[in-house]
Amino acid sequence: MQRLRRTLLWPQLNTRYKTQLMTRVKARLKAHRRYAAAAFMLPLFIIMLASCANVGENGGRNIPDNHATGEIANVPDGSQDEQDTIVAPVDREAEDADGDSQEESFSDDESALTEEEKMDRLRAQFDITSPDSVTVLVNKTFGLPEEYEPDDLVKVDIPFIYQDETVHSMRKIAADALLELFAAAKEDGIELAGVSGYRSYAIQKMLYERYVARDGEEAANKYSAKPGHSEHSTGLAMDVSDRSGRCPARDCFADTEEAAWLADHAHKFGFIIRYPLGKEHITGYQYEPWHLRYVGVELATILREHDWTMEEFFLGPQPQEPAG
Repeated sequence: MQRLRRTLLWPQLNTRYKTQLMTRVKARLKAHRRYAAAAFMLPLFIIMLASCANVGENGGRNIPDNHATGEIANVPDGSQDEQDTIVAPVDREAEDADGDSQEESFSDDESALTEEEKMDRLRAQFDITSPDSVTVLVNKTFGLPEEYEPDDLVKVDIPFIYQDETVHSMRKIAADALLELFAAAKEDGIELAGVSGYRSYAIQKMLYERYVARDGEEAANKYSAKPGHSEHSTGLAMDVSDRSGRCPARDCFADTEEAAWLADHAHKFGFIIRYPLGKEHITGYQYEPWHLRYVGVELATILREHDWTMEEFFLGPQPQEPAG
């Protein structure tokens, strides 16, 4: 009503009042224009902030992506090097599915193998030809180079029956395992002692020739190896005895509780009874319950579980024991 009255009386108002009124109207219009400009600029400012964030996430360029497919859209400009650095998001579910399918494929391959093929795959894990391998096969057929001498021989800190220190050594890996074996035996009330460890080619040659001269070659070949064919030259073998030395490397050791303990526990420390009873026709040597050979826990366990010699495992079926 007040505005209507001012409109009707406008011609009657004096000039000064008209001027004051117009100034107020202009001031209000100016304020309204500022509010309108701010309202218009605010959305633009928000869009600019979002655009900056998108640029930061994509290496400084505004690169659109397709979230539905997990792929980044093609970049129309820029160097090839820059484009190469853009990596699509990894599809974890697909990756896991691929891994599962590979495992299933491997399992299928395993199940498709024959028993002999599985055995071949197992044998292939062990090196029986390199002199430095802990699973090297040394027997009457396979030997060591005449000049071979392990470079990691150490004195074994155990009691010995004989004081000849030239045969008190083993390779370190075998010596450490033998110390553990002796300690475990002692905890069970079994006192062991060493008899003979590493032998050089020259020492083995001297011993073999002595036995041949005393017993003849045929008899000597049953209990002594020719030089280059002795396991003692690998540094992985040790002849042991009871602590009293009553049966050092002699047949009577077979009837001792020490021999029984070794037969039951040696594999736990990576050792085997290399020349077991009933396998003389396979190994070529008489039964030697005192002769320990280090091959590692894995192989020692396999051989014991299957009652195999190294020849049976690595070379396959062996000749049957002669009748009579």
